[in-house]
Amino acid sequence: MSAGKTLNEWGVLIKEEASYGAGGTLSPATDGVLVLEQPTVTYSYIHDGQRRGERGPMNLGIRRAKKLGRAGQVTLVHEAAGAGAAYSASQRPSAHTLLRICGFDAQLTTTSGQEKYTYTPGTGTSGVLEVYTRGQKYLLKGAYGDLVIAADGPGIPSWEVAVQALADLPTDAAVPAITYPTVQPPVAEQITLQLGTFAAAVVRSFRLELQRELSPRANINAAGHAGFTPGARRPRLQVVIEAASLVASPYHSASGIDPYQLTELASAISVSLQVGSTQYNRWRISAPNAQLAEPVEEAEDGATATWTLTWDLLPSTPAAKDGVSIVFD
Repeated sequence: MSAGKTLNEWGVLIKEEASYGAGGTLSPATDGVLVLEQPTVTYSYIHDGQRRGERGPMNLGIRRAKKLGRAGQVTLVHEAAGAGAAYSASQRPSAHTLLRICGFDAQLTTTSGQEKYTYTPGTGTSGVLEVYTRGQKYLLKGAYGDLVIAADGPGIPSWEVAVQALADLPTDAAVPAITYPTVQPPVAEQITLQLGTFAAAVVRSFRLELQRELSPRANINAAGHAGFTPGARRPRLQVVIEAASLVASPYHSASGIDPYQLTELASAISVSLQVGSTQYNRWRISAPNAQLAEPVEEAEDGATATWTLTWDLLPSTPAAKDGVSIVFD
């Protein structure tokens, strides 16, 4: 009797597609992305085969038709690292392709000694993935993602990409020998959080949510599913900090911040958060026009008063795409 399938090993390959839904040939030597939690692929269907009416003759039910419009979903949990050397077309952050399928455009700066990648909301691209888990291979193409970056205290921030894609049914396959980058990701320690001119906050946690809409496209002129259409993005950054001194207009200074006034006045201020300090292995979230989206949430950590501040990361004008950027430098 052969051994049963296990959950002991998994691996993910990913690359950009040349055109939407075209798929592509993936290489374990160049296309691996390190996923730190079990990547579980689930399936959904535009039509689940249900027939009209819930009961047939004699109330015994009625057979379903075949399911149509298959899609696959998987969440990839990554820890982003830099290249560890000057950025170039071949030296990229570990999260490069993940950011691209989440709708970010990538700009490479090659100024000597100042090389960096800047990711801003744009058209991005679609991706093709091979997910190996449970002794099986899951092929996903036409893949788009939605991004969450979070740190709940000291440690390595998680980058979670919720992928939606066209999907094949799984086949038996072993995990290939995948080559992964060796640069250690920066940790959430001595981060740099800047709220306007206030940079001295004691920070408990942070969470960036892209909140990207992905709409399925039914197609009865083909196999039932034409993929997904990216829609609106509503990026938000939530930070939990110790309550600080309330300061006068413009309600942020080196010594404190007044989030109550900033919320009521809908003041737009610059917000940035950097993780890591080593060149070529640090990343920064920047938002030049952040507004507090909700009333200040007051809480406590033991005897310490805390605030939860939730910022909408908005563009400078309705037509601009400068609400948020992620920079690896």
